[in-house]
Amino acid sequence: MKVFLAGIAMLVAPACLRCQPVLPAWLLTYPGANVTRQNLSAMSAASFTTNDPPQSVFDYYQQLFGEQGLSYSPSTNRFGAGIKATADCGELSISISSRGSGSAVRLSCGVKLQPRVAKSTGNYPQDVANMLEMHRQAAAEMGIGRARPAAPAPPLEWPTWLERVQGGVPAVQRGSDQAGNGMLKAQYVSSVPMSQIFAFYKELLQANGYQINRGTVQTGRTQSGVKQNALGSVEGSVYPDGFPGPRIEIRVDFSRNYVNEPISVRIRFTTFDYKGSPGLSR
Repeated sequence: MKVFLAGIAMLVAPACLRCQPVLPAWLLTYPGANVTRQNLSAMSAASFTTNDPPQSVFDYYQQLFGEQGLSYSPSTNRFGAGIKATADCGELSISISSRGSGSAVRLSCGVKLQPRVAKSTGNYPQDVANMLEMHRQAAAEMGIGRARPAAPAPPLEWPTWLERVQGGVPAVQRGSDQAGNGMLKAQYVSSVPMSQIFAFYKELLQANGYQINRGTVQTGRTQSGVKQNALGSVEGSVYPDGFPGPRIEIRVDFSRNYVNEPISVRIRFTTFDYKGSPGLSR
């Protein structure tokens, strides 16, 4: 019974406080930047580019967070740097990546999660009932099982950070997939090892808030019997307005037919609308 209760407690622990997240004004004042804002129901976001290198932007925001008296968690990777902090009503996040000789910066403030703990009454049936009710309330606040109306697909705009593995944005073509969803696509050739291409795009998608859905690098065999990495792919998605809802999917496929042949890299950026919960009209 104790194990069962512990399992229920884990379910009810993450409860969402549904205050509207708002980016603080002081976060949007980077010197000389023309900030573009986007407000969604579960997140407020903004982005800008600057000629300053990532380290300068990172140092600026570190000082700014310190001046605001906020505790923050800095992080770095080969694509740039990031800072996360908890404000009064939202989880603040800053992502800084290299763009040419300057930087591309994304700011976001998402709904804050706080723990909720059920107190034991010493009455096992009542404790279970209390925990299940708290779990129901938490699920409702997070939107799980909530009826949501239909919503259009996110804007079909190629992200400035979605670059070739060697750097630089590839030539982009507009189209649609077989289901009629809006799609942008690009293709280029690379001499970078396939394993590095896979790692590059997996880390790039994760660094920009995408959940990796699938990824693989498969080993093929040529007619001469020499093993090689023949093909691979990595796919990630994000729900800008929360799940369920409209989503963006990025898929990268790469392959070659012969040993030492340049690798063909194909990128697809697809946006999907949300059909709405069953029983709700569009």
